[in-house]
Amino acid sequence: MIKKLKSLILNDQFFFSILVILVGVISFTLGYLARGEVSMKKPSPIVLPAAVIEAIPTDTVSDNGKPVPISNQAGKYVGSKSGSKYHLTTCPGAKQIKDSNKIYFDSVDAALAAGYKPAANCPELQ
Repeated sequence: MIKKLKSLILNDQFFFSILVILVGVISFTLGYLARGEVSMKKPSPIVLPAAVIEAIPTDTVSDNGKPVPISNQAGKYVGSKSGSKYHLTTCPGAKQIKDSNKIYFDSVDAALAAGYKPAANCPELQ
């Protein structure tokens, strides 16, 4: 029995088959662990300093100090409440923002004062 087991283990086909299976299992496990770690990260909220909140018109600030949209077509520029970039309302990136998360700005200066930067995927802002 031991001789049979020893000959099976020393067989090249058996050895390489087990090696391929172990590498596959280890690769799958590492990929699964890496995916799980990434998906557990939550984005940190953007906290605006008091000076920036004061620079935003009062009709765009809610009771808790967070900016809120003026209206659906109020400004020429739009950003996300949880983002850091602003877009023209006609840019593809602006259309991907949920309406409930949109904040509108009348000018580039207002967007910059609120801490937003121009979006790279909006060519008209460059």
